Amino acid sequence: MKKLFYTLLSCCAVAMLFSCKKEAPVNPYADSMESLVLKYSESQMQYNPVESEGVLVFDTKESLTATSSKDWCVPTVNGNTVTLNLSANSGKLTRYAQVSVKSASASLVVDIVQLGEVMAGLASLSDVTAAVEGQVVTIPVKLNVEVEFQTEEDWIHPVVDGNDIVITIDPNPDPLTRSGIVYYTAGSQSGSFEVTQYPELVKKDDWNLALTSTSFVYPEFSANTDVTVGDADMYVIYMVPKSTVGDDVEGYIFNDLAVTARRQILEQVESAGGEFKDYLEKGSQKIDIDGINVGENYLIAIGFADNGYVTGQYQFAEVTIDDIRPDYYKWAGKWKLTGTYFDNSEYSEEVTIAVDETDVNDDGTLKEARLIIYGLLSKAANAWTAPEDVNKFYLKYNAETGAIIFYGQNATGTFNRSSGPNWRLQLMSMYVKAGATAYTSATGFDILSATLDGTTGAKIEVLERSAGLPWLVLRMRALNEAGSAYTNTNANNAGIFLDEPLTMTRVQ
Repeated sequence: MKKLFYTLLSCCAVAMLFSCKKEAPVNPYADSMESLVLKYSESQMQYNPVESEGVLVFDTKESLTATSSKDWCVPTVNGNTVTLNLSANSGKLTRYAQVSVKSASASLVVDIVQLGEVMAGLASLSDVTAAVEGQVVTIPVKLNVEVEFQTEEDWIHPVVDGNDIVITIDPNPDPLTRSGIVYYTAGSQSGSFEVTQYPELVKKDDWNLALTSTSFVYPEFSANTDVTVGDADMYVIYMVPKSTVGDDVEGYIFNDLAVTARRQILEQVESAGGEFKDYLEKGSQKIDIDGINVGENYLIAIGFADNGYVTGQYQFAEVTIDDIRPDYYKWAGKWKLTGTYFDNSEYSEEVTIAVDETDVNDDGTLKEARLIIYGLLSKAANAWTAPEDVNKFYLKYNAETGAIIFYGQNATGTFNRSSGPNWRLQLMSMYVKAGATAYTSATGFDILSATLDGTTGAKIEVLERSAGLPWLVLRMRALNEAGSAYTNTNANNAGIFLDEPLTMTRVQ
C-alpha cells in the first residue's frame, strides 16, 4: 500500500541580537555617595519576552528605594531585595529600562534588558495530512517563548523538543478518515492547524466504471458512464486527462482530486445549503460527465462518508475520448502557416481560427457556415499600423467536404491613421492574366482551400481566378473611409507567394 504524505513547509530562521556598547549611566550621587554593591541577580538583568519577575539583592543593611525609567518594568523593595515585575514584550525588538536603586549612603543604576519575541519557524505550522500508519512531523524552530498546545484528539501529540516542534500522529485503526484541530499559543501569537489522517486505501474490485458513449454539444464534450457500486456506497466521480494525473494515480486521487472535491462540496453546502452527503452520488447509476477532454483519460470514483471525508475506497478506469466533432469545430484553435513572402524571405506566423458564434439560425443554433481567422498576414497589417483586433477575417466552411475557404474581403473592424479615421484592411489576391507579364489584383474571390489531413495538419490547395489562371499572391491592402484602396511597398512585400509551398500545422 502506498504511503501518502502532505509535507509541511519547513523553515528555520535565526534571530540574532546585536548589542552596542553603551556609555555607563551617570550616577547622580557619585560625588557624595558610594556605589551600592549588587550581591545577586538571578538572570544577569536579561529577560525573555514573556511576563516575568526578576530579583536584585544588594549588599546593604540600609533601607532602599527603587524607580524605573520604563513603565513595563516595575520595581518593588523588600529589605535589601528589589523585585522587578516585567510585562510581556509582544514586539520583535529588544527593549531597555534603567532601574535606579538608592539607600541613605549609596546608589546604583542597573540596566534591564528584555528580549523581543523570537518565533522563527512558527509560521510553518499548517494543516497536516498524515498516512494511515501514523507519522511524525518535525518543524525546525527558533523560539524564546513557550508554546502551549491544546487539542481534544488523543491521537495527535504536539510538543516542543529543543529546537523542533514535533507532531506525532498515531496509526489510524478505523476505516474512515479522521481529523482534529490543534490550537497553539506562543507569546503574543496564537493559531491553529488541522490534522487529517486517511484510512487504509482500498481499490474496490467490486466497483466497476465504464464509458458507454461520448457526445458533443458546442462547446463541450460529455461522457456517458455506467457506474456499478454497492447500494450504500457514496462517492464522487470525475474524468481527468492522463497527462494531468501522471504516473502516481493513487497519489493524485487522494492528494489532489479528493481534496479538491471536498472543498468544492463544502462551498456548495455553504452557498446552497443542505448536508455534505446531498452532493454525493449513491449506489449504481448512469452518470453524465460534462466538460471532458479529447484523448486518453482516467475515469475516477472516490468514496466519501457522511463526515465529509474520504473512506479510502476508490476505483479508476482508463478510457479514450474520441474527437467526434464535425470538422467545423475541429478547425478552432491555433495554426502555424509557413511559406515564402513576396520579397522571397521566409514566411512563418501563427493564426487563430475560432467558431463564429454570431452566425446563428432562428432557433439560436450555429449555422456552421463560416469561421473567423485572426492574425493572418500580420506583417502587412503592422505595415499599415493596424491594431491586432481589426486583423480579423471570415473563412467559408464547406460542410460536405469539411474544407475552409480563404476569400477576398474587407475586414469588419476599422482603425485610425494619421491621414484620417475609419480605415479598413482588405484581404485580396493577385494573378497574371493570359499573355500578360504583370500581376493583376482582385478581391471578393475564393483564394485558398484547406482540408484537415486527419492528423495535426491541413492540406492547402491554391484556387484559380478562372480556368488555368491560378492565384499567385495573397496580400493585404488598406481602404480609407471613402473606400479608396491604397498599397505600400512594405505591405506588398508582406504578401505571400502561393506558387511556393504553403503549409498549415496545428499548434494548439
